[in-house]
Amino acid sequence: MLKPYYKRAERVKLLLTDKRDKEIEENDLEIDYPETHHTEVNLEEIIQASELEGHVTEEDFKKLRKVLNQHREVFSNEPGKTDLIKHDIELISDKPIRCKPYRASPRQNEIIRAEI
Repeated sequence: MLKPYYKRAERVKLLLTDKRDKEIEENDLEIDYPETHHTEVNLEEIIQASELEGHVTEEDFKKLRKVLNQHREVFSNEPGKTDLIKHDIELISDKPIRCKPYRASPRQNEIIRAEI
């Protein structure tokens, strides 16, 4: 059962550097994420939506309820982020890649012009 994801307010940071800048400090590259508070999950709604009552014994139902209560933060309505894995993207060069825009049909060009 998948829950709906409600998009949170976005915060965008932009980093512009000058060629004269020799060093960029590590803390200048950190992104501040807004604080999130896990929303409580209503177990009764999960149980009703999953239609478990007719398919699961009372004992298994109690075990399931216990597991869900122990791991409430896992069943939050908001997706989180992890700090367990980090990776680096290694580039071949620091020169930006420049290419022509994709061709579009005349109909698509009209739509693009109307949107701009």
